[in-house]
Amino acid sequence: MLRFQPQNQTLFKMKEEIKLRANEIIAALLTMPKLMGQLYGKGKKYDDLIREILKCNYPDGGSLKLPSSKELQQRTKLSPATCKAYLEQIYYGILEQLTQEEIRWEIKNIKCEFWVKGYATTGQLFFMNLPVLPRIGESMQIGFLRPILGTEFFTVHEVRHVLRDDEQFIEVELSSKDFNLFTRLLDDKSKFEGTYDWITQRRGDSTGTYL
Repeated sequence: MLRFQPQNQTLFKMKEEIKLRANEIIAALLTMPKLMGQLYGKGKKYDDLIREILKCNYPDGGSLKLPSSKELQQRTKLSPATCKAYLEQIYYGILEQLTQEEIRWEIKNIKCEFWVKGYATTGQLFFMNLPVLPRIGESMQIGFLRPILGTEFFTVHEVRHVLRDDEQFIEVELSSKDFNLFTRLLDDKSKFEGTYDWITQRRGDSTGTYL
């Protein structure tokens, strides 16, 4: 379980100093529909806006076309300034929930997505849950994929953890190409020194793979 712990003073400072963008708020709210739903029906003026936002949701493991601020204004008959103000109130309302001791961000479902690149095709997406997740640089052998990908031997190139509401999506990228930690370190070094360019990148892509 995760819980944010900013002090009230820090949260107040964020509201005063950070200028939020409406479309970024909408995208963020759609990753937390259940917590947003807890703000609905409390007698606030933004109830209609929450109801319209909740009509959109992520398909299982996918993405969606986000409603724009203008579209929400048209649906709720709100002015641009009022819509923006309500979006900020909803966003900070959720953030304040996460700072309370009795409310914790609890992850209940874990889903693993594997994107596999082989020799025969550009890639294949499939889903599975493993008791032990592979780490970057480790090897995996999946014999079932050999007919369509031309190989059964893969290396883990990236592992990303995406949190949406009460779900954790673990995205694992596998490739038939070798993973080279040295080229990744060289790329990181050149980025740190400000010398990274397309010539440097030819040494290895962002995952440390020889090109």
